[in-house]
Amino acid sequence: MVYEYMGVVHEIQPTVNPDTFAKRNIIIKHTDDYGDTFATFTAFKGKTAMFEEYQVGERVKVRFVVRGAKQGWAGKDKNGNPTTKYFTDLAVIGLERMGGANAASGYPSDRSPAATPARKPAPAVQHIQGATMQTAIAEWTAWKGEDKAGFAAFCQGLIKLPDGNPKPSKTYTVADWGAVVNAIRDAVAKTVAGGATSPATDPDEMPW
Repeated sequence: MVYEYMGVVHEIQPTVNPDTFAKRNIIIKHTDDYGDTFATFTAFKGKTAMFEEYQVGERVKVRFVVRGAKQGWAGKDKNGNPTTKYFTDLAVIGLERMGGANAASGYPSDRSPAATPARKPAPAVQHIQGATMQTAIAEWTAWKGEDKAGFAAFCQGLIKLPDGNPKPSKTYTVADWGAVVNAIRDAVAKTVAGGATSPATDPDEMPW
C-alpha cells in the first residue's frame, strides 16, 4: 500500500554506498498537537537523485511504501542462542512540494494526520474501490513504479464493456480489480520465466 506523509524537510543526508546499493535518507519534521516528530524516509538506488531538487525548510509530501526484510543469515546472542533480526524501511517512491520554501513549522497541513493511505476512493465508489483496488495499485507500483498513465492504459486494455470499449474505472467492480491484479502478476511471472529482466526484478524500478 502507498502512503503519504506531509511535513517540513529537516535534513537531507548524503548518499551512502553510491557505487553499489545506494541509499539516501531524508528527515521530515511533522508538527501536531503532541509536538514535533522527525521521520526518516529512504530512497534507494536511482531514486536517491530526487532529493537534489529540495532544500531544508521546504514543505513537502512524501509518498512511500513500507518495506521489511528478515535477516538472511544466522545470528547468535551473547549466550550463543540463535537470533533473528528484522529490518523496516519507509521507501520513498515520490516527493512533491506543498508550498513556499523556508517554512519552519505550523502549516495547516503539518497538523493533519501524519500518514494516510494514498489514492483513497470517494465515498460514493468506496464499495467497489476498496482493498482489491489498493492491491492492484500496489502490485503495479512494485512492478512499474509511479507510471499512472501506464496503469490506466493497462486497466483500460483489460477491462472492457460488452461493446469492446474500455469500461470507466469508476464503475469497476471488485471482480474487475481482481482481474487487474491477476493480470499484473501473470505478466510479471511470464517475463521472469522468459529469462528477461522484468521491471519487477530490476532494482532501479523498485522502491529499494
